Amino acid sequence: DWGWKPKIGTRTWGLGYYTDLLPKLVKELDPTRPYWAASPYSGSMEIHPLDDKHGNTHVWDAWNQKDYTVYREYAPRFVSEFGHQAPPNYATIREAIPSSQLEPASPAMLHHQKAQGGNDKLNGRLSEHFDIPENFDDWLYLTQLNQARAIQTGVEWWRTRTFQAGKTPAAQVSMGTLYWQINDCWPVTSCASV
Repeated sequence: DWGWKPKIGTRTWGLGYYTDLLPKLVKELDPTRPYWAASPYSGSMEIHPLDDKHGNTHVWDAWNQKDYTVYREYAPRFVSEFGHQAPPNYATIREAIPSSQLEPASPAMLHHQKAQGGNDKLNGRLSEHFDIPENFDDWLYLTQLNQARAIQTGVEWWRTRTFQAGKTPAAQVSMGTLYWQINDCWPVTSCASV
């Protein structure tokens, strides 16, 4: 999906590590420890890694392309990565951004926005639920509120899809959810919620 196959063909060095060497090492060092080759991964190289009926999946069209309510169109086995971007809290921004540049598109704010087209995506997702405010403080609050609602929507939806005893394997839709990410190492507009 990332366009690497036409560039390297069958010359991948990682495949041997992930599907041969690492599972053997894990089995040798700790035979009780399960091993999973990648994320996302369907459990087989013959099945697309984002197949909802196998393995784990990532959901990134919400935020990147669509409103977060699209989460409700997914019924994966396990969502191992999803998120929604927002700027850091006000105190963090005040430490990292000069007062004269407290605007969403200021050079300093954009320096702390590393997603390609990040502010356009941020405002696009915001406009699906709120009017874009002209005041920076309101914009900051609403982008964070939008992030919180997105995470809540995803987690609550996938929790309703959890395993139920007695159901057939096909009905055992979701076994869990992880979101990306709790924290960031730099004061940046990102999917971090802390």
